[in-house]
Formats: sequence, structure tokens, C-alpha cells
Amino acid sequence: AFCVIHLYINYRNEKRQRENQKEYIDSIVHDLKHPVENQKHLCYLLPHLSKEEQIEQAEKNRQDLNNMLHSIDRMLLQSTDAHGIVLTPKTFNLQEMLALITAPDRWNTREGKSFHIRLRFEAPDPMISGDPHFLQAVFQNLIDNALKYSGEEVEIDITCTAPNNKQMLITIQDNG
Repeated sequence: AFCVIHLYINYRNEKRQRENQKEYIDSIVHDLKHPVENQKHLCYLLPHLSKEEQIEQAEKNRQDLNNMLHSIDRMLLQSTDAHGIVLTPKTFNLQEMLALITAPDRWNTREGKSFHIRLRFEAPDPMISGDPHFLQAVFQNLIDNALKYSGEEVEIDITCTAPNNKQMLITIQDNG
């Protein structure tokens, strides 16, 4: 009886895991396929549009690509949650990473919402050791949350200091 119960529990857990994996893959395919299809469509459409329509479509495309980038980052974070975090540390330039992440055109906000991201890099050496992909996803998540939950006018301050030559202190503060 114990073996039958144990087999039933294993079967049920494996079935649930397969269902979750299918749902996860379907979600990822949807999140990634839509912006790629829009890119293909825009390539054919652009030569036939007026200058104003081209600008409008290019902005919509930029937003779709940003959404796709965020979907990829969420997918990477979810896969680390599901399979355990496997860090791949290496030395990289934190200042360059944060400069790319804080670029205003990287973020989509709804119409009427304004935001400003200030980056103050006060550490003498921008090179750090860590997993750049994981850290980038963490920073993007923090900025994304600040944009979502900080009202109509969002102010985000990111400050990097070095309390000593072996540590980097990164402070992210918003007005929400």
C-alpha cells in the first residue's frame, strides 16, 4: 500500500510539473513571438508609410522590443528559480551595465507618466566580479517595480559607492 501511494504521489507531482512546464513554454512563446512578428511586419510596411507613421511605428516597435527583453529577463529569472540559481561570475564593468539599463528609451511607461533615472557612479573602479546576467535582471526588476508603483512622476536615483576596495554599495531609491 505504501508503494502504491508513493507511486501515485510521484505520478501526480510529475504530471503537475509537466503541466507547469507546458504553460511556461506557451507563455514564453507568446511573449517572444508577438514582437518578432511585429518586426517582420514593420520591415515590409515602413517603405509605404509617411514619415509621421514611420516614427509612430518605430516607437511602437521599440516598446515591443523592450517588452520582449523584459520577457527574456523574466524567463531567465524563472528558470533559475525552477532549477536553482547557477551563477556564472566574471569581472565586468558595472558602470557600463547601469548606463545601458538606465537609458530612458529602454523603458515603457503608459502615456502621461513621466520618469527620470539618475545614475551617480562615485566608485573609483567600475569593474566588479559577479554574474552580469543575473545582476542585470535584478536591477531591471527593481527599476521596473519603481516605474509601476511610484505614481505619475517617477524619480529613481541609483548611486554606486565603494566603502572599501573590496566592496561596492549600490543604492536604488525611488519616490514611491
